[in-house]
Amino acid sequence: MRISSFFFLSPVFVSFVQSSTIKNIEEEMSRITEFLNKTELLYMHERLYEQKQNTVNSLKLSPQRKAMLYNLGKKLPHVQRSQFETLGGDIETVNENEGIGKFLYQGDIVLTKWQVDEMMNRNRHDRRKRQAFKDKNYPWTIWPDGVVHFSLHSNASNRIRDLFRHGALEWQRVTCLRFYEYNHAPERIELMRASGCWSYLGNLHKVQPLSLGTGCHAIGIAAHEIGHALGLFHTHTRHDRDEYVLIDETKIREGLHKQFAKETTQTNDNYGIPYDYGSIMHYNSKSFSVDKKLYHTMIPVDRMYLDTMGSHFVSFYDKLMMNTHYNCLEKCKSNPSAAKCAMGGFPNPKDCLKCVCPGGYGGRFCNERPEGCGEVLKAITEYTRLENIVGKAGVNGLDENDFFKCNYWIAAPQGRSIEIKIQSLTKHFTISGCYYAGVEIKTQKDQRSTGYRQVLNKSELLYMQERLHVQKQKALDSLDLDPQRMAILDNLQKKSVKVKTVQSSSIGDDIVTINENEGIGKLLYQSDIVLTECQVEEIMNGNNRYRRKRQAYRSKHYPRTIWPDGIVHFSFSENATNRIRDIFRHGALEWQRETCLSFYEYIHAPERIELVVEPGCWSYVGNVHKVQPLSLGIGCEAIGLAAHEIGHALGFFHHHARHDRDEHLLIDETKIKAGEHDQFIKQTTETNDNYGLPYEYGSIMHYGSRRFESSDLKPKDHNFDAFLIPNHNIQTIAKYEQSLHLFLAQIIF
Repeated sequence: MRISSFFFLSPVFVSFVQSSTIKNIEEEMSRITEFLNKTELLYMHERLYEQKQNTVNSLKLSPQRKAMLYNLGKKLPHVQRSQFETLGGDIETVNENEGIGKFLYQGDIVLTKWQVDEMMNRNRHDRRKRQAFKDKNYPWTIWPDGVVHFSLHSNASNRIRDLFRHGALEWQRVTCLRFYEYNHAPERIELMRASGCWSYLGNLHKVQPLSLGTGCHAIGIAAHEIGHALGLFHTHTRHDRDEYVLIDETKIREGLHKQFAKETTQTNDNYGIPYDYGSIMHYNSKSFSVDKKLYHTMIPVDRMYLDTMGSHFVSFYDKLMMNTHYNCLEKCKSNPSAAKCAMGGFPNPKDCLKCVCPGGYGGRFCNERPEGCGEVLKAITEYTRLENIVGKAGVNGLDENDFFKCNYWIAAPQGRSIEIKIQSLTKHFTISGCYYAGVEIKTQKDQRSTGYRQVLNKSELLYMQERLHVQKQKALDSLDLDPQRMAILDNLQKKSVKVKTVQSSSIGDDIVTINENEGIGKLLYQSDIVLTECQVEEIMNGNNRYRRKRQAYRSKHYPRTIWPDGIVHFSFSENATNRIRDIFRHGALEWQRETCLSFYEYIHAPERIELVVEPGCWSYVGNVHKVQPLSLGIGCEAIGLAAHEIGHALGFFHHHARHDRDEHLLIDETKIKAGEHDQFIKQTTETNDNYGLPYEYGSIMHYGSRRFESSDLKPKDHNFDAFLIPNHNIQTIAKYEQSLHLFLAQIIF
């Protein structure tokens, strides 16, 4: 009987370089390396460049391997890649965007001068083998007794500390390593938020920085950088890597070939542990590519491992490597009661009576299916359909750092093989390594290694979400309050008007809550806006020279984005009841009666709003010159809600996203639900013009003070606290507020 298991996952110089060039490089380093030793960094950059041509030559393929690369390239699975994969989400891309990667070793490692000299073979007779950093000074470079102290730099938020702790826990719970926060330890990791994601290598016996900057906010990235601090290099630089991956040097960006320099048998010892495509220390197939949308730089010899590379999970072999490097396995060898582990597992140094198991296996001795979702299935001669929904729609507080796993074992009769066809994978982004979600199928003889991973087929509906997601960490950082503003917030909290809310306010009387309950809000811009690809690209600064200021949507296409002559045609879908039609008409009337706008029902108009009853309340922004849906679903049956969504269709963004909102509001980012910080991205003076109109707390386009969690918006005048309520009942809209927006509509149209 054969058993297969799979699970679901949610510019450079040399010694003769001109002094002006050196000055330019030093200036660039100063801009991005506030927390690094610039002398060491410049030395590393200079010494590595000396090896540039040697590295380029070493990457050139023989005719035989060129043919092999060509044939593999033709057979690669054609999956439409997520745009997000080219914008961020992996260490190499983050560091490239931050301008720091080209100064680092292997993209994210900082080396001391003596480490650089050893790499450059100045002390060849003392070189030792390593993947884990086991040099002439080993074991001096490991953390004594497996105790790793760390501290938090003053610029690091609690959120970054939590990420670091979770990343450290990935190593701690299956090794003899222990992490303690201790600010006065003379030898410690100092966690900070600098440019990019990077770390030193091994224990330097001093305070050594580790950065988790903008874009590095994922547990997998934290675990990867901690792996370096513990002593690990990258898996794809192993001396035997050419047996497993082909490097296409023609597709590597100029000046970055050094990032693919591999070790030799004199410099690399892998403790006899096999190569693992799924190692958390392995970069993805498009790292340092000249064009990540088109070209791979690393292609696995077994092409099915293409999307396994770039994993954000600590693999079984990563755990074994770390335990071997720190001699953790010796602890259980002397214990006669240590667990006898199946499937190549090993006793856990934290508890010798239990095993550390390969992925897909569990129980005390690795002879059981892991606990939780999944089951044992029997394969038959006909296809059996398996459909699984992993996780729960609309669950609060979950983001990319939370994963649901389902493990299935499939058994076939003796002498028979198992065939699996993946028909579709939906939701989230198509990112290598199953960064968000995917399927792993383990068919290899060595069940300890990571299996084949299949990432998601991209959905058209995810284009907006994946392109805007790159702004998430920038939003998180921009919302961090300085001490002065935090003190203001604390004082405002004390002075806030205490208003007793009715129960319905927590179960769905406003757009954010309704869309959250429907599971649609997190897919939309600012919770209830659908953007076209053109609008997304403009917001993402894809065509900066055309950007225009706006609160009302006034883009490079203005006035094409307004409704010609102020005439707005609309129609109703078949599922729109008479009641919802009347609500839409009344909402439209609130804009029509004091402006030059005219709304006409005309089902044959090629450019019109079509009222639909779909999950949630949402709309496009401005006239998109086609039939554009506007939804008033269950819970959206209020004139104010209709007027709000029609406001979007006429060209308005949200009032609290104005560029000057920080003069009027304080955002308490600690009270915002995980994953929702991007909903508070504000415009800039380059993207927002309010036509000189003052800020209006009572705007119908302003969300309430508790829309994304408890008390996340606070007016700087606490007397307005009670007015930061969802103004979606038209009776609550003040005449001044109403005339303000209608006047603004007159200016636009």
